[in-house]
Amino acid sequence: MASPQNENILYNDLSDLPKRFFTAVDRKDLNGLLALFASDATLTVQTDHITLHGATEIRDMFAHRDGTAVFWNAGGWDD
Repeated sequence: MASPQNENILYNDLSDLPKRFFTAVDRKDLNGLLALFASDATLTVQTDHITLHGATEIRDMFAHRDGTAVFWNAGGWDD
């Protein structure tokens, strides 16, 4: 069983992930965004009804073929 101190660290680390994710998106920080995912991560985009498997598929959703970042904003995907 984890100690209360370890549980608090884990809770704080996990609860901070959504903020870090959206901060990276807002900054169009592709490397920062990808650093949040394990190589075997799964990302489901509920609004688009897609599930991405692994770091490569996740990167491909957020990057052009030349590696430049593409991010969603209120008007749609940036190009």
